[in-house]
Amino acid sequence: GYPVGAQAVCRLYAQGLLTRQEAEDTLAFCNNAGPAFVLGVVGGGLFQSAAVGAILWAVHLGAALVIGVLLRPAQRPAAQAREAEIAAAPFRAAFPQAVRQAGVSFFSVCLYVVFFSVVTALVTQLLPQSVTESGLYALLLGAVELTGGTALLRPFPAALRFAAAAALLGFGGLCVQMQIQALL
Repeated sequence: GYPVGAQAVCRLYAQGLLTRQEAEDTLAFCNNAGPAFVLGVVGGGLFQSAAVGAILWAVHLGAALVIGVLLRPAQRPAAQAREAEIAAAPFRAAFPQAVRQAGVSFFSVCLYVVFFSVVTALVTQLLPQSVTESGLYALLLGAVELTGGTALLRPFPAALRFAAAAALLGFGGLCVQMQIQALL
């Protein structure tokens, strides 16, 4: 899923295995929605079809590949051979550290989701129903918080729903962008 790719790139950069430019380029390839979200929530929940979810996921990954290739520099200086010294920590030290870091990452992601869910719920309650039932509101909400916005796409015609879901997945929403920024 979104923040995991960014977190992996950050670790590679911190370990000296990627330059800053390589890390930025790599984010275009690996900063994507996870298969469970696209297949389950979007495909199964929004379209009642895992096959549609699989097609959306293929489009999502294909778009990331195309963007990554299109945005890479035409000429890059030859990579310098570099070796990062990564000391193997003993299991008794590495395991608690891994669990602690996973917990921090988990709670950070959850706190952003809760914050943006509360904000969007409050905005939804304050706006007239005619606004909150519009297609534009669904897209705007999805641009803020992906899960809530995709759920509101149900009334769209199937082709428009597919295009809107693909666009929202491509951006990820402000909530996802903030999760990634916190990791970076």
